[in-house]
Amino acid sequence: QFLYFDQSIVDKIESDWAAYNQAEAACGATYNLHFTVWHIVGVAILLGVAGLIYWFIPTWKIWREKLTSLSEQNASEMMTCLSDLCQTAGLKRSPTFLVNPYKSTVGGVAFGRKGRYYVVMPGGLIKKFGTARALFKAVMLHELAHLRNGDVTKTYFSVAISWAFVLVALIPFTLQNLSEPTDLLDSGSLAIIPLALLIYAILASVLRSRELYADARAATWGNSKASLSRLLNSSPVPRKRKRLALFKLHPDPSERAQSLMDTNQFFRFSYWDAAITGMVAAIAIPATDIVLSTAFDLPFITERSSIGTYSSIVTVLLYAPFSISVIAMGVWRASFAHKITNTPALPAGKIGSVFGLGILVGHFVSFEVTSSFFDLGGHIEELPVLADNHWDQLPFELFWGSLLVIVLALFFQWLAASAQSWTDRIATRRSFYKAYAAGLIVIVTALSAVVGWLFQFRLFIDGASDDSPSAILATISAAGSVVLHYPVVFLISIGLWAYPLASRIIVFPRTSVGTHRWALANPTSRQLQTEILKSLPLRSILKTVMRSVLLFAVLMICVRLAFRVSLPENIRELPATTFSLLSILLAIRIFIQIGVAATITKQASELKTAQGLFSAFLVGTFTTVAFQLINVPFNAPFDDGFALRAFTSPHVWWLTFNPTISFGFLLTLPVAALIAKAQKQNSATDKTFCQTYL
Repeated sequence: QFLYFDQSIVDKIESDWAAYNQAEAACGATYNLHFTVWHIVGVAILLGVAGLIYWFIPTWKIWREKLTSLSEQNASEMMTCLSDLCQTAGLKRSPTFLVNPYKSTVGGVAFGRKGRYYVVMPGGLIKKFGTARALFKAVMLHELAHLRNGDVTKTYFSVAISWAFVLVALIPFTLQNLSEPTDLLDSGSLAIIPLALLIYAILASVLRSRELYADARAATWGNSKASLSRLLNSSPVPRKRKRLALFKLHPDPSERAQSLMDTNQFFRFSYWDAAITGMVAAIAIPATDIVLSTAFDLPFITERSSIGTYSSIVTVLLYAPFSISVIAMGVWRASFAHKITNTPALPAGKIGSVFGLGILVGHFVSFEVTSSFFDLGGHIEELPVLADNHWDQLPFELFWGSLLVIVLALFFQWLAASAQSWTDRIATRRSFYKAYAAGLIVIVTALSAVVGWLFQFRLFIDGASDDSPSAILATISAAGSVVLHYPVVFLISIGLWAYPLASRIIVFPRTSVGTHRWALANPTSRQLQTEILKSLPLRSILKTVMRSVLLFAVLMICVRLAFRVSLPENIRELPATTFSLLSILLAIRIFIQIGVAATITKQASELKTAQGLFSAFLVGTFTTVAFQLINVPFNAPFDDGFALRAFTSPHVWWLTFNPTISFGFLLTLPVAALIAKAQKQNSATDKTFCQTYL
């Protein structure tokens, strides 16, 4: 049976539906505007309260502890001594010295705000000025070291923003959820506990680390190291030793004394550091992405830009440079310590893997996922990520997580090798920082782009209508092909070999670094000098490259002639035939790149993978030139000027050059890396055998 409607009824339904869609869009725009403004205002209030707390902490501390200033009239000799200590510490401006006569302890306190710093001397410390002058100077140098290191601003703003989080976010959020007539578990208030504990742990870590660095800095001035060691060794053991080390606000005296004797711990980078860094970034990304995606959906933004489709990658790019810099600096410092103090080399690949695992764990313990869990009454099987309709995406989730971990491990392993190549050559402080900054720029730029694309790709798959394994596999293949044509992939492929090889091209002065103390390293009698290393065998590399280019030219001419002879003209002009021809020639170039890279990697004595990638890049460059030159006579029979336009078009050159470099880099990198690792293992085996035999 058929139902026939009057046209006026159909028009009325269409009109009502259009009005409904318009009203829904207006309602959504209003909600998005309120949502965005409220979050911006909330963050502004949080920072404003933190700024007020930071600004008024010195005033409150002076009033609460009834501190008085130390005048030169009452203690001229002490003021002269303190002025000399400020010069020893290298302070441009002396702090205001305060006295707390009601306190009998020996330790001082440095506090204040930017531009106005104070140092408190309790009564017990003032007595030491007359009875133990060396101990007095050591304690004061420790407090002045806080000012030299910039610890006062770091620590007190950390304290201020932590208190602001408690006052502005934690307490109101908890009270609002507890005021509702629901069960505590269902209210979602417990979802903020992991976040609060993490913030407290980070604050405690900041306070502990600044104390250790102040000790290390003060130990480099005069003879204060021995006095500080005696004071710390004689200090009583704190009563509250049962508190977890992660939440202690101040290091134990024994820990401080140990750090004075062994400063190599400042150059170590633990797996916990890498894991927590990844967790912090992953926890922050979802919340920021919600706000940015909502803001980018506002009408006055969508009408002018399509940035809303890239909100996720914008969010990742906000946090990726910071978290990647933390790991990269740890790798660089460990490489430097390995060179200076002979400490064990850092397993950078494992550090990168743990960093990736921290990102994955942080995503599932983030506030959004955790609050969803509590909102569901704690039933984990009802989580959206574990719902029945998401089990089909489990292979992709495993693939994406594994890919993230592997990419991070390989990139940081590359950074460690590059850092070691630079520390073999640099000796002066100035040249070290230049190489250090260049390495950070390369790794942060490359990894931020790669991680940002991985997160954007993951969200794209999550939002796909067809989540079957075959559809996901097809999407992965198509997306990978598109990404390899991005210019950023081309820049990354250059940076991976250009940065380490630059250490063998740039000439540095031959100076000693064994006795430098600016890095807070332990004194060593080893006089490490910039090593005279072999320069790059450019002549040998160019010979191999030019032979491979000649081979490609011969093969290309043979393939073009075979197509011209074996296929009729109407078949040769088909797009499918042209695509097949270009694919065959691209495959030939990539195989030649892999072969040359493998050959150079075997022949190289150092930086094997980098030299292999460099040779592959040269092959891709020169074969592109050969490809364009050979195509001129073959394209001449076409319409007037086609051959000349194709040869002089920058777009055609880029379309020819970029796939060769990108696809060749993707396939050459694992081959060169595996050959370099295999030869390294064989070399170690041969060395062990020879030592055993001898």
